[in-house]
Amino acid sequence: NDSRIIVSDDVFAYSMKQRRINDRIHGDRADAEKDYDNLIMSGANLRSLEDYERWKARSEALRNKSAFMQKQLGSEVLEQSNGETAIVYFLQRMENPGLYLLDEPENSLSLENQMKLVEYIESSAHWFNCQFIIATHSPIFLSMKGARIYDFDENPVKTKKWTEVENVRTLYDFFKTHEAEFGKGV
Repeated sequence: NDSRIIVSDDVFAYSMKQRRINDRIHGDRADAEKDYDNLIMSGANLRSLEDYERWKARSEALRNKSAFMQKQLGSEVLEQSNGETAIVYFLQRMENPGLYLLDEPENSLSLENQMKLVEYIESSAHWFNCQFIIATHSPIFLSMKGARIYDFDENPVKTKKWTEVENVRTLYDFFKTHEAEFGKGV
């Protein structure tokens, strides 16, 4: 079984690492182009074993420039939004049965991605014997099926239904105040 603590800083660091990989590739591209041009312009004469290795590399480069460039630079990482990157990060780290402690997983996630992650967590808890301890302010995460909510803003700490948590009530009141506006066309 796995046990893992995932905090929002981990997700952010992962996202920044993905970007640094692509930045390095973009920065090195001019040098790789220069190496390609030098190799292509070099003669095809064979005078030694060293010439043979260069000739072989030149032949491969002539056959497929993109393969040469990828070999020199590596593959770019698919760039995604912060939220999409965060979802990938969570899913990759919560693949096995275990105990997962999540600190504000809603950071960087749109409402849609919060709902996707909640669905994944609910399925993992139900079908794969995973347990989750989640520190959150998100009504989406607080509304999870079977969640036991401890309100640490209370002294002493109390368990509550998600609809009783203060920030959920505040959000509910906000939408109730603006309810009439939702009936109007956009």
